[in-house]
Amino acid sequence: MTNNTSSVTSFHQISWLFVWVLLAGILLPRLAAWGMFHDGVTYATIARNLSIGLGQWWKPYYTATLHPEFYEHPPLVFVIQSFFFTLFGDHYLVEKFYSFTTMLLSLISVVCLWSYLTEEEDNFRRYTWLPILLWLAMPRWQWAYQNNILENTLTVFCLLSFVCSFQALYTPYLFRRILYSFCAGLMVFAAFLSKGPVGLFPLTAPLLYVIVVDHTGIRRGVSVTLVCIFSAVGLFGLLLLYEPAWVDLNQYFSHQVLSSLKGQPQDGINEIGQLSFIFSMTKELIPSLVIIALVFIFARYDNSLSLPQKMNRKAAACLLIALSGSLPVLLSYKQHSYYIVPTLPFFALASSLLLCPSLSRMFDRRIPIWKDQSFRLLYKIAVGAILCIGTVSLFLINRPYRDTDVFHDLQAISRIVPAGSIVGIHPSERVDWELHAYLHRHLQISLDGSPTAKERSFYLYPVGAKTLPREFETTGVTLERALLLKKRPL
Repeated sequence: MTNNTSSVTSFHQISWLFVWVLLAGILLPRLAAWGMFHDGVTYATIARNLSIGLGQWWKPYYTATLHPEFYEHPPLVFVIQSFFFTLFGDHYLVEKFYSFTTMLLSLISVVCLWSYLTEEEDNFRRYTWLPILLWLAMPRWQWAYQNNILENTLTVFCLLSFVCSFQALYTPYLFRRILYSFCAGLMVFAAFLSKGPVGLFPLTAPLLYVIVVDHTGIRRGVSVTLVCIFSAVGLFGLLLLYEPAWVDLNQYFSHQVLSSLKGQPQDGINEIGQLSFIFSMTKELIPSLVIIALVFIFARYDNSLSLPQKMNRKAAACLLIALSGSLPVLLSYKQHSYYIVPTLPFFALASSLLLCPSLSRMFDRRIPIWKDQSFRLLYKIAVGAILCIGTVSLFLINRPYRDTDVFHDLQAISRIVPAGSIVGIHPSERVDWELHAYLHRHLQISLDGSPTAKERSFYLYPVGAKTLPREFETTGVTLERALLLKKRPL
């Protein structure tokens, strides 16, 4: 191996190491600590319930009083995550580990896609770390994988669908083309069962790609797309023949999909909400755009600017795929910035394809003059940083990084209220969704905010109330979110 080749290899190894340092620094401390966004806690609760026999695959169970039959989302993510609880037990780190696993699977898929997209340029293929770096730089990346949202699993299936589609487009064998196309459709089917219609956008990926990149392969792109569509539709049709699946998905479509398309705007979402969603999507791209601008400015000054047409077309194709998965969200009244999480890897791939040629020319000129001692020093720094992050993360286990009031309240409640109880809650507090989620996730306690709430043995009352209900007395336990009362003895 020549010195130049050795230096290039060392450079990319060090680059990967520092990407891992960044990834670990962003993710591990928050994953180790207690606490999550309440949607993530809700999904973990449903998955845990499945693992202990509460609910069924097509009739998931949330709490005894809130969605005892949960039809708000298709059930695949809960089913998959329930296996993690079955294998590893009931600890809050299980859902964190599941979220981390989905991140690793997505990362591997992005690396595979990068290898396929740059297979004609061996020098560019070495930059597998570049799309990962740009992906990590997107603000919603860290938030998503810290909080166990459904989009994490959805991202895996969307990426795997495009991996299969890409293989189908360029295999010379008819049987393999059909098989890969079927697998792409299978992944779309799984994506739909993870989050609904937002998982359908990979169906357009093979056709969009060949239209932009390879005009001679349009017939091939059409055939692959059709097989994907027929596979996904066929699998969905077969599934609906199973009555429990039909009931679940019918409830989901009626209460979620159709209402979000034709219902009234929710939570103030209107045209301003749509502009806000576009702004949120743009905000995710700002770090990549800043990096691209800086590299282009420096490359122009350094006479290293390179914009090969083939790479630009591939970048445009990835951008169109990303937009096909994000812009349709504007048709719904339900718009949250994290809905674009499955498209972030495609934005990262598009940015990297645009950036890589210039970056490669800049680095190729400078890598050979780097000394082996420099690489060894950087290697030691990176490994040391990862070890430090890992050590800090271990110390954060069982310590809250958010919702500290709930963390302390749960400990107090667990000493008084038996697991599996139903606790009454004052109507003004019944929409505290975090409390619903955390109580059932960690104590299997359900909250009843109905008119019969005062019939329960325990009752949560607003903090600061001047008078207490006549039928209750204090438990003597101090909580931060509410007063915990108990029935007076008869």
